[in-house]
Amino acid sequence: MSHPSIAIVTPSYRNDFEYVKDLSTSLDAHCSIPFRHILIVPESDLEMFSVLSSGRRIVMSKESVLKPHGFFRLPLPKRLHIPGLVDRRFKEQWYKPGVGRLSGWLVQQLVKLAAPDYTDAEVMVFVDSDVFLFRELAAGDLYIDGALKLTQKPIHAGMASHIAWHRNALELIGARGFDGALSNYIGQLICWRRDVLARLQERITEVAGEHWMLALARKRDISEYILYGVFVETLLSQQEHRHAFDPAGLTCSYWTPEAGFKAEAMAGNVLPQHVALHIQSTIPMSLDKRKQTLAQVIRMQGARA
Repeated sequence: MSHPSIAIVTPSYRNDFEYVKDLSTSLDAHCSIPFRHILIVPESDLEMFSVLSSGRRIVMSKESVLKPHGFFRLPLPKRLHIPGLVDRRFKEQWYKPGVGRLSGWLVQQLVKLAAPDYTDAEVMVFVDSDVFLFRELAAGDLYIDGALKLTQKPIHAGMASHIAWHRNALELIGARGFDGALSNYIGQLICWRRDVLARLQERITEVAGEHWMLALARKRDISEYILYGVFVETLLSQQEHRHAFDPAGLTCSYWTPEAGFKAEAMAGNVLPQHVALHIQSTIPMSLDKRKQTLAQVIRMQGARA
């Protein structure tokens, strides 16, 4: 059986469905590499997302990935609404015997780290729902001199969460005595190698003395991207990991709402190697405004070309 060159993995859920539709359209239009796009959603959202299935796009449930490892989604209502009394929305919660409740945010990271369970692709590219490709993504965009790109940027003193994630990553892989600069590996269109991810799983299992997924569930406060990057940087040689650290990445991202934000500001940050735009979905911006902003940025890039 032949497999696509890469697996593009997107965990999502119903609130981001419109974003995923746009992402899927942009991938089909601009990704020139043979690929399989894997959408991973809650079991209750499978029917909604099934309309996006195609010859190179499949939809699967989080439950199918996590239940074999003993993780169960708690049957909480999405919303409790009693007019005049209460209107409360519930975030996704999971449960693992011996560990307790787990947030949907942590579970999403476990789903990415379990990628070898559901794809045979040698290269996995992780991209969130709120990303939109606007330029061709070719095989050459993923490599530098034959080494797979891995986004790497500095962690500054004010990035408390990132510092904690870096520290926890070092503990999980048993890397003692690290005294180098702290690096951030979080971004979009993040590329991992299957064999390196398998070695990371084995290393965590060895250090913890229990299955890697259980060890991460106990640790709770992790970043999957920083965990993989720290493993590559600290324990593997370049010959072993075959990655090239890339400070620019493949995506121009807008994360934080700012007064007076305009498309011109985002367009000014687009670099020649960027093939995608990313406006964080939690930013208070209507779907129409988001589409208009992306269209403006793309038009500006075309005018500058």
